[in-house]
Amino acid sequence: MRAARPDLILAQDVCEVCAVTSDQARAAAEEALCSSTVLSLSATTLVEILDSIELVGRYTGAEWAAARLRERIEEEIEGVRRSLSEVEPLSTFYVGWLDPLMCEGHWIPEMIAIAGGREVIGRAGAYGAEVRWETVLAAAPEAIVVAPCSFDLPRTLEEVALLERLPGWREAPAVRSGRVFAADSAYFVTPGARIVDGIRLLARALHPDRFPGPVPEGRLAVRREDRAGEVRWEPWR
Repeated sequence: MRAARPDLILAQDVCEVCAVTSDQARAAAEEALCSSTVLSLSATTLVEILDSIELVGRYTGAEWAAARLRERIEEEIEGVRRSLSEVEPLSTFYVGWLDPLMCEGHWIPEMIAIAGGREVIGRAGAYGAEVRWETVLAAAPEAIVVAPCSFDLPRTLEEVALLERLPGWREAPAVRSGRVFAADSAYFVTPGARIVDGIRLLARALHPDRFPGPVPEGRLAVRREDRAGEVRWEPWR
């Protein structure tokens, strides 16, 4: 930081585990004798993500580009919403962490709703939290999306066997119907323009007949189980 002498530092206060906080960024700037402006981006909803994009535009002299980007994101989100406006929402559980088992809040339940689902545990605008597996079973989700925070798809697939050990796992409606998906968490937990692709991933997974569009390659997989009980994960296209 002493060498770079940045004018602007982008930080956040949503999670103290995953990224540098605003206070840490300010302390580092002071230690580096750097008079940077620290801009905290701490969105908890989709609207706040879009507001953050315009805020960065104002601080970087790119107001017009930021406004156009926001318009494009809103148009693309509305396009997905229209495509799925007549579907029956699938009850969905988004796995934000595996051990301990956690749900996700913030903007992810909103993404699921746009994609034709209904998050049964996590709440929009709220923080993620630990959840008992018995609570998930009682909610009987028709779909489960496994995307632990900061994991890409290969790492998720390395860890997802933890779910297979849970009591009653094979009795969950999502497992019985073949609607268990693993995904790259960057398309959901990163509060930026990529959320549009995350919504498309969800729409493709939950309603493939109504939303046949392609998804980013290597970012989504579906659980398959044969009659012998052998489990494999197949790329979802």
